[in-house]
Amino acid sequence: KKAKMKKCVSGLVVLCFLGIIGIVAIGGHSCAAVMAGATAAPSSSSSARFPPARMKRVADVVADDSALLNDLDNIAVVRVAGTPEHAQVRDYIVNGLDTTYWDIELDAFDADTPFGTKRFTNIIATFKLPKRRGDGATASADDGNTATTTTTTPTTPTPSATTTSGDNTTQRRRLIVAAHYDSKYFETPFVAATDSATACAIMLDIARSLQQSITASVSLDLQLVFFDGEEAFVEWTATDSLYGSRHLATKWEQAGNLDNIEALVLLDLLGSGSPATQLASMHVATHHLYQRLQAIEQALQKGNALSTQNAGTVPRKTRQTVFTGKRFPSNAVQDDHTPFLAKGMARVLHMIAIPFPEVWHTTNDDVTHVDLGILSDLNKIFRVFVAEQLGLLKIVTPKPSSASSAQRMRPHTTLSTGDLHL
Repeated sequence: KKAKMKKCVSGLVVLCFLGIIGIVAIGGHSCAAVMAGATAAPSSSSSARFPPARMKRVADVVADDSALLNDLDNIAVVRVAGTPEHAQVRDYIVNGLDTTYWDIELDAFDADTPFGTKRFTNIIATFKLPKRRGDGATASADDGNTATTTTTTPTTPTPSATTTSGDNTTQRRRLIVAAHYDSKYFETPFVAATDSATACAIMLDIARSLQQSITASVSLDLQLVFFDGEEAFVEWTATDSLYGSRHLATKWEQAGNLDNIEALVLLDLLGSGSPATQLASMHVATHHLYQRLQAIEQALQKGNALSTQNAGTVPRKTRQTVFTGKRFPSNAVQDDHTPFLAKGMARVLHMIAIPFPEVWHTTNDDVTHVDLGILSDLNKIFRVFVAEQLGLLKIVTPKPSSASSAQRMRPHTTLSTGDLHL
């Protein structure tokens, strides 16, 4: 079945950058080929806010990528919304979030599709600051939440037991990291590794690696949102796509919970080695955040914390820069951020690979076609970025310790609260 171009503005879109115009037509749709002609954004005028050594400590808080790859293996399966396999992946994601640290809301709703009415479930995980941690069941009344939130138990949940209509948002400003976890329906098996099992795996790894270090003094609340129903069942239209994000954007708008979003960081199509993942800046309101990602990548590269030229599954003469500095228009690609933009929430950082992976919407989009070096690099960069945005990377004077230098400099360990200031 011929893959159809999702996520692109329907009709002919002509983009001129420095006099270079590129148009790619796929599946009857037209999408701007903003690869060669995109304008380059200057790198952040200042150097990395923190020395590369500090960033490297956060990047290397786990000894290897085994947990990340295990998540990828468990998520990169056929998981079309409404199927038993989809429910299994949903439960895997939920159980991968430690309810000691996370309030988990299953935002379930029904929607009409070309294949009839289907049940969708967005997964919304909100970090519980230490003062809000209780028995893992209910948030306290004075925790700043706009509503009581119900979380799942660590055991494998059932849809009827875990579905809640609660509103898992806070009055504090919040950083949202998001991706979709469903896969597109095809007649042949399609496991959608880069679309977007890799992004979901990165999000779970961020949760695991940082959760023990987030204290009540962080500058923002952290939410992880796993959108359901991003993919079209038949053909990408305004009504056959973005089921979960359209629902959640409307729900949060009605509850007045859009204004306190500091940024919505949306991950998609990550980890390809052919072509190697390249991420551009698409939104003026968050260009400063994109520049932070550029600076973090540069700092980690200088600190030898990123993959070497031989890492990954696709041979490369040298490591290619992921955050290229190119600028694309905000409407170049439709995705789960689109419903939020439509409601005036412009603080979107859309991290989608352009050009799309060669395996996009083909049966070859499996784990064997993920460049593990690039995936590991992205995982480290986004981990440091989230830590920085939360204010976990701070320059303070370490307390005197009788421990040896080797004991103090333990880069391959689960990050604890005392590690981030080093």
